[in-house]
Amino acid sequence: LEFKEKIGYEPHVLTMMDDNSDVPNIPLLTLRDTIDDILLEMYGDRLFIHDIARLRNRSRKIELVNMRFIYFKLARLLGHTLDSIGDTMATLRQPRYDHTTIRYGIEQFDNLVVRDESFKELYLDVIKRIKLKYSKNDIDS
Repeated sequence: LEFKEKIGYEPHVLTMMDDNSDVPNIPLLTLRDTIDDILLEMYGDRLFIHDIARLRNRSRKIELVNMRFIYFKLARLLGHTLDSIGDTMATLRQPRYDHTTIRYGIEQFDNLVVRDESFKELYLDVIKRIKLKYSKNDIDS
């Protein structure tokens, strides 16, 4: 309370996420396709007409942008390079994402997960869905 009175806001304690403990170790394309499936489950036809390249769609709709940020962060936590993540975002019409775009998305993720409660809930929901889909037994086989 003293801090709030002197500075004007409440301090927030930030903790770093464990590197890989929250995310099953799955291949990069499998992660992308899984997030595509999650997008379709969550938003369905409201976002996608004719099921077009969901996550790779260049749309700036906030739901897609937020999921791209989550995908970039999860892929990076799994140890993939910025270039390899960018390569997975290529379509027939559009080239891959540049490494700077991936880095920017990860920075935005880091900002949003701390400041935006609804984004944090979305991220935790995505993690939960991935864990449910890929139990330890499924990954080992």
